[in-house]
Amino acid sequence: MHSRTVREMREYLREMKDERKKFLHSLGIKLNVPPMEGEVWVRLTALGGHREVGRSATL
Repeated sequence: MHSRTVREMREYLREMKDERKKFLHSLGIKLNVPPMEGEVWVRLTALGGHREVGRSATL
């Protein structure tokens, strides 16, 4: 079954591929930073049951 929406989305993704690649590359550079020196502590608080998919929140 052909879909106009799917066709247009694929065309849009093809048109924006260079901008998307540039954005993802810059994001990767920002995320790949050297680790912080010294000890760093993080506290996590679980709300809800973490065994259930899609029904948990972490602060």
